[in-house]
Amino acid sequence: IHKPIEHRQLWNPTSRQPQGLLQMWVDAVEQTNKTFPVWDINQPPSQEFEVRIVVWKVQDIPPGDDFTDQSDLFVKMKLGDHDWRETD
Repeated sequence: IHKPIEHRQLWNPTSRQPQGLLQMWVDAVEQTNKTFPVWDINQPPSQEFEVRIVVWKVQDIPPGDDFTDQSDLFVKMKLGDHDWRETD
């Protein structure tokens, strides 16, 4: 049996280019049909992670300590749509 293949582009709202292509077909079966078990396609639960950044090298920063030729730096960063964070 030949099944009609659908081609759908995958879009990200922040991009003007498609991020991939989905090729699929759709089977409509009765809900009581046990031949094709129902898949849970819900998103997995959210997880919280801690991101740690290590700065190994900087350029064009004058040393703050003439004795050790080093500086204590404070870093400010933003990841995705989260708020700005600073080192303490």
